[in-house]
Amino acid sequence: WSPDGRELLVAASLGGELALWLVPAAGGFPRRVTTMPIALQFLASPMQSFSPDGRLIAFLSEANGATELWLWEAETGHQRQLTRLGNHIAGYSWARDGQSLLVAANTRGGYDIYRVGVADGAAQRLTGDDLYEVSPVETPGGARVLYVRLSEGWTDHEIVSIAPGGGDERVIATDSDLFDYHYGRTFGVPAIAPDGSALLFRSHRSGWINYWAAPLEANGEPRQFCPQAADQSGATWSPDGRRIAFTTSAPGASNLNARQIAVMNSNGGGRAQLTAGSGPHTNAVWSPDGAWIAYVAKENSADWQVWAMRADGSAPRVLTFGPERKFYLSWGR
Repeated sequence: WSPDGRELLVAASLGGELALWLVPAAGGFPRRVTTMPIALQFLASPMQSFSPDGRLIAFLSEANGATELWLWEAETGHQRQLTRLGNHIAGYSWARDGQSLLVAANTRGGYDIYRVGVADGAAQRLTGDDLYEVSPVETPGGARVLYVRLSEGWTDHEIVSIAPGGGDERVIATDSDLFDYHYGRTFGVPAIAPDGSALLFRSHRSGWINYWAAPLEANGEPRQFCPQAADQSGATWSPDGRRIAFTTSAPGASNLNARQIAVMNSNGGGRAQLTAGSGPHTNAVWSPDGAWIAYVAKENSADWQVWAMRADGSAPRVLTFGPERKFYLSWGR
């Protein structure tokens, strides 16, 4: 969602080439924002996202060989390459003030966390461990930076907290025996509560990949957020922090088409499945006012489309049309 809630930012191969488009939240034909095709490996996502003020859109592209961050300016329509870190960027997120981005890049071989300035693209390395350090995100208010550190075998994970400029390392939570062949993407980015009190992370410790909650500051054992005999992914907090939306398969099901969107109160009660159908429903994102949830769905073996429904699951409607191959949703903070 755009920060004003009027549009949804999607990556789609309309016309045969991958580009970024803005889709009116009320429905209607999308308008293209990027001026040249986005070059990426097969099935890779540009991970597009709005800056906190909505004036910029960041995305990944390999237009010049390496996977780098690019920026599109809403006011001018101009796009420019921001980073020149070389090799590959595995993920990034906006700093809360919008003046920099946190980037996981393998400039030095293994992945480290960098802070990159929006104005000039200057990169400051925040970590330097030989292990892979990925999935950076700032806490609300920007007082700390969290990231995920993988073991050499990519089976164990630590969620680490550091100061905004690096240093003062603290391990917030740990997890083991979850093979992460996507160097961090299987485990995912820690989902931080809007008030900064807790985070959610994926774990296989129950026998299924479920979400577990851990406090950000106080020492405490993680607790299983929503016990379920199904794998869960894509957890995202509502803007007011009272509810969490996530993707879940039907209990005991292994078919990818069984993936549906559910919500649960952040205190651990009131789980409800919001979608149902023959195809997968996934990638839930809250509107800025928390009244709507947008998602992507593939109904009856048709093409992927962008949908929106009210936060209680009512009034679902499709926002896109035509032979789009796939959409990847994004939203502003």
